[in-house]
Amino acid sequence: MVLYFFGDLMGKVDCVAEACRKSFDEGKNEVIRKLLVNSDLSVEEISRLCGVSLDRVVDLKNSL
Repeated sequence: MVLYFFGDLMGKVDCVAEACRKSFDEGKNEVIRKLLVNSDLSVEEISRLCGVSLDRVVDLKNSL
């Protein structure tokens, strides 16, 4: 019974963690988009500033 409860609880924690990660990633993407549009920073500078790969910043820039 305790193992079932623990397994069920861990499944719920995993779902919440995944939702938080997705929300965080979406928020970070929005910050990157705003920097691309409203600043004179290069994609390399934005990549370093936000701690994401250069490819991710370039993909977001191309999607604007």
